[in-house]
Amino acid sequence: MSIKFMSYMRAPRYGMVAGVCAAALTSISAGQLCPNGFPQAVLPLECGAGAATCFSGFLNPFNPSGGVNPDGFVMALIDFRDPATNAPGLGQNWCAPMLHNEFPVTADTWNEQNLGQVFGITIDNANPPNIYVTATTTYGSDDLTYQNGNTVALTAAPFGPGGAGAVYQLNGVTGAITTFATLPNTGPGLGNICFDSTVNAFYVSNFEDGRIYRLSSTGACLSTFDHITETIGLCGPETGDAIGFVPSRERVWAVKTFKDRLYYSVWIEDRGRPVALQQNEVWSVAIDGAGEFIANSRQLEISVPSFPGVEWSNPVSDISFSSEGRMMLAERNMLADVGAGARVAWAADGHRSRNLEYELVASVWTPSVRDFFIGVSGSGIGSNASGGIGYDCDDNLWSTGDQLLILGSPIQYVYGLQWTPEPGNTLATIATTGYFIDLDGISTVQTKNRIGDVVVYNACCTCMTATVESIECEFDATGLTGKYTVTMQITNNSGVDAWYVLLPNVETVPHIIPLVPPLPSGTGEVRTITFQLCDLQPGTSHCFDVMLADSAVEQCCAIEVCVDLPTCDCLQFTNVQINCDAATGGVDLSFTVTNLTNDVIEHIFIFKPLPPDPNAGITVIPDYFDLTGSPIPPFGSVTIGPISILGAVPGSTLCLLISGHNADLVECCAEEVCFTVPDCDGEATGACCLPDGTCITTTMLDCQSQQGLYIGDNTPCSDCDTLTPIGACCLDDGTCVQVSTFECGILKGVYLGDNTLCIDCDTQTPVGACCLPDGTCVQTTIPGCEMSAGTFLGANTNCADCVPLLSPCDFNSDGSVNVTDLLQLLASWGDCAGCPTDVNSDGIVNVTDLLTLLSNWGP
Repeated sequence: MSIKFMSYMRAPRYGMVAGVCAAALTSISAGQLCPNGFPQAVLPLECGAGAATCFSGFLNPFNPSGGVNPDGFVMALIDFRDPATNAPGLGQNWCAPMLHNEFPVTADTWNEQNLGQVFGITIDNANPPNIYVTATTTYGSDDLTYQNGNTVALTAAPFGPGGAGAVYQLNGVTGAITTFATLPNTGPGLGNICFDSTVNAFYVSNFEDGRIYRLSSTGACLSTFDHITETIGLCGPETGDAIGFVPSRERVWAVKTFKDRLYYSVWIEDRGRPVALQQNEVWSVAIDGAGEFIANSRQLEISVPSFPGVEWSNPVSDISFSSEGRMMLAERNMLADVGAGARVAWAADGHRSRNLEYELVASVWTPSVRDFFIGVSGSGIGSNASGGIGYDCDDNLWSTGDQLLILGSPIQYVYGLQWTPEPGNTLATIATTGYFIDLDGISTVQTKNRIGDVVVYNACCTCMTATVESIECEFDATGLTGKYTVTMQITNNSGVDAWYVLLPNVETVPHIIPLVPPLPSGTGEVRTITFQLCDLQPGTSHCFDVMLADSAVEQCCAIEVCVDLPTCDCLQFTNVQINCDAATGGVDLSFTVTNLTNDVIEHIFIFKPLPPDPNAGITVIPDYFDLTGSPIPPFGSVTIGPISILGAVPGSTLCLLISGHNADLVECCAEEVCFTVPDCDGEATGACCLPDGTCITTTMLDCQSQQGLYIGDNTPCSDCDTLTPIGACCLDDGTCVQVSTFECGILKGVYLGDNTLCIDCDTQTPVGACCLPDGTCVQTTIPGCEMSAGTFLGANTNCADCVPLLSPCDFNSDGSVNVTDLLQLLASWGDCAGCPTDVNSDGIVNVTDLLTLLSNWGP
């Protein structure tokens, strides 16, 4: 990452402004924590770095009639990687590099004018990741309705162009602001947001109706979950919804997925409004493989303990999970529905919120014995949380907080971020074990309740990621073979380029999968691999190891992958293809269906989803296939489609139920085929050259999912004919890949020649070493070697035999014919039978040998 060391001071609109997350200063005093501003961080977000939200800043926070600074920043990208190296030390303020997209100041600067006030924050799994923030009243509101009798106006219009229900996307490359989604909301604002990369969906809590909204990767609303009624519904208003904040017992705030459940907090009480005999809570609801909420699966996980010495606690505004599966809760100081802002009660609203860790013991979330105290304020030492948390790649915890440090004379106050080491701290070691970042660099203003949420880019923490795309039952003429073909996507974060995937378990075949070209580390590139699992029971779960190795197989990383094996007793779908149909504006679906039953299938029905699925209203044409003329026998297959689908929500996961029936229309069985609906208006398509030599026109992502080569947007299939020739490369482990001659040489495989197919690997004989003109070698046949202009050494030779094929005039075997060889030849001039310098072996070293040497001069 390149860091530009620049100050971001510029003239403010209203004189001297203390804007949390960044100080727009016109003068600097000796009391400033960061008198020279902050070093300038840059996009894209680096692995281990993060971002935080905050209030845009008052002209004078102690003046109840003070106004909001519209130039104040509300979001900062912060490069807080490796504090042990980059911070000035433990227990000190760190002026870490920041970015607010402020050079130059434009409509995409992350300030109050362009975003309004925001609290919730998350990132997606794009490469590089985009950042998402949510509209909030957490810092205050002008609407007296929400101030619970406090009549002090805040003059703090909190919302940006998307209004009170807005979710904004900040582009991961440019920082550009777009309104990603708008939830129904008249003024209370939203709670928090999280992204689940497994199901490619966002979850957002809404303070107005108490629902959690599931959004697609494009911002489309897919469904909602109402905590109090357990209703899984559509995205419009619910019957009986009132305008304004939903009652506190129904109000969801924090949201975070973990494994197959969505965890969320319920705001029941706060410091200003204790509720007798009730506590703030954390619940969860199960989600399926598409991310949809599962009915009747809600369960209470945690009743948050009261703050010591009182009968209340502050609400939980953020939840995070460590790599080891521990749950961390972050409370936030609240006195009313909206934040303290500039109200009279401001000074009392703080220092009573905690970070609380829980661990799963026998399926019960139990308080951890470890502590994660935050902040050294004497009025609430260790309890200065501001409601934001996130783990780094080593499970150290970044937290937002008030009055984290008190430094020097005159006294300087640090409000912002605290790094707490794994496995926690004590009250006595908060400062001595922690790193601290004051988010505005100003020590003269106590920015209590101005700090928001934090997110850490830690999806890149593991040395590799692996996502299973499909598991197919294998069969032959006699039926099921007990083997499963697994298609899996991998990403390399190991720090070195990966040349091989290693599968060390006995049930996996093959054990070695070469990666051509090598898979680079840290780029986010996704590569698809295919292998088999053998001799396992249908319908069971199974775990196996996956490893990456470098070219020398000296640096490796390993993870464990667990899968649920299909039952192999119904229908199986392969070759699923989705193409945009420009004529209809919809999508066309085609697939191959295999009959794994013992019955003959003569009828296929296709069922669209039922409400409240967002795709319940789609049109499917046709929805029935009559196969009586060519029925599918047991373990037979047939291609179905194209099926025209109209009205599907772009970015959503669409699941169609497919049922197969025999001649009597008695149902044999039914299975779902699921796919992501492409955005046909915004996603370009082009030629996709498939491994079998055919071509389709599709999107780049769909092409990659089929292991094809995407030529480019708007390219025709005829371009596949102009590619560099490739052919079958037979590998030592019995597998085969379609690559070029050069790539096959790297893999030490047997190249069968241009345009040959992998099925030819079983019939090729003899093979041997082919020494190529560029000094490399491949194992191939005589025709294959001739096509590559190489030298064939003979049947059953290997590439090691190419090494001695140096020039006959390179007498010292240093790889070059030069003066040393010339002097050696001249020294043996004359009769010299058997001398290596007798190039033509006529028993004498003479002019003939000299001329031969000179004609071979050089490397």
